[in-house]
Amino acid sequence: MLAIDEVIGKRAPNAFVAVRPPGHHAETTRPMGFCLFNNAAIAARHAQKRHGLERVAVVDFDVHHGNGSQEIFWSDASVMYCSTHQMPLYPGTGAVSERGKHNTIVNAPLRAGDDGELFRAAFEQVILPRLRDFRPDLIVISAGFDAHMRDPLANLKLLEPDFGWVTRQIMAVADQRRAGPRRLRPRRRLRPRSPGAVGGGPCHGADAGLGPGARTAAARRVGKGGRET
Repeated sequence: MLAIDEVIGKRAPNAFVAVRPPGHHAETTRPMGFCLFNNAAIAARHAQKRHGLERVAVVDFDVHHGNGSQEIFWSDASVMYCSTHQMPLYPGTGAVSERGKHNTIVNAPLRAGDDGELFRAAFEQVILPRLRDFRPDLIVISAGFDAHMRDPLANLKLLEPDFGWVTRQIMAVADQRRAGPRRLRPRRRLRPRSPGAVGGGPCHGADAGLGPGARTAAARRVGKGGRET
């Protein structure tokens, strides 16, 4: 919440939050996948209730689907949740057909063995267009790096440049809403080096929680107005 306050208060251009657990598996009343509190969801709601932001987006590129974030915002038209993730894989949610009550849930599942090219295509063709249309005031990145090809518990084939690329793409969306840009983002077990800022959030050593979302890599204000395997 401090990071959100600093970003929205223009005391920081963006923020990277290294939290554990980051929380994208934690639901409204149930902890899951080593996630006790959903920090990304808390950050989004704090931005709305404390600072009066109207629309917030949570973008999640952890290898596991953020069932908790999806459940929390399922019936909320003011928050968009976007996710790429391996499917099938824990926790078993995240199908394209899961769209939320107001069509603000955007899932772009990937298959085991998919690489950076397919990951980038999912963002370019599915997530980024929806994010631009939503016009969020703040973007929170639930950044997990367990989609990296060296992660032993999943089977996507992303490399460091892919994480850098997706961060810059999300930042570009925030820059288009630059009336008062800001963003936030989380950290994860495996921290790939990539140009610019890219954050991950660990939840089992590789899940995301809070993340930069606009101008640099994690959260930024733009305009006013149980078990993991």
